[in-house]
Amino acid sequence: QEGMIVYMLGKVKEAYGEQIKEVFGEYGKCFRIGGDEFLCLCSNVERDELDRDIIKLKGNMIENSVNMSVGLAWSETGSGDIDKIISEAEKNMYEDKIAYYEATGIEKRII
Repeated sequence: QEGMIVYMLGKVKEAYGEQIKEVFGEYGKCFRIGGDEFLCLCSNVERDELDRDIIKLKGNMIENSVNMSVGLAWSETGSGDIDKIISEAEKNMYEDKIAYYEATGIEKRII
């Protein structure tokens, strides 16, 4: 099955960009798009394989004391409005970030 996935990774130190490429580089193109955000465009990968790789990457980051939020947007056909897909991934990333703060009891304040 051919699909295209877009996910964004937040709160990742620059040094860990290589780990992101190592995990997803086989089927994706990964880019640093901001200070602590990365975007990976992936194709020719099954959804369950991608989910396993996200878990693997999060585990690697935890081992290195790095907190990371992930947002995933999936397109079965590999086509569609890329801006809409990226927006969905970003929204999902922020939801993951909120869940992290709620689970840990850490307060995130924006001043």
